[in-house]
Amino acid sequence: MKAINFNSKYVDSFLSKLLMLDEKTKKYVIEKLQASLNKKLNKNEDFDISELAGKWQDDRTSEEILKDIHTHSTGLDPISFDK
Repeated sequence: MKAINFNSKYVDSFLSKLLMLDEKTKKYVIEKLQASLNKKLNKNEDFDISELAGKWQDDRTSEEILKDIHTHSTGLDPISFDK
């Protein structure tokens, strides 16, 4: 899976929210991030992304879909770390 790169402004904003978490939750986030760094990418040779082409079914045009996405986007939703 390809990594997502964000503008540092967004990363800093996200980090400032993480810094407000209690110690237990911060440790949980660190453990999850560390595990993601240590995990080897699962290279499934049988998966072909082109199999997904044409699977989305909608009567709207791509422009209408994108407009809806942008219109209804609220930014980052609260994250729950409850198990």
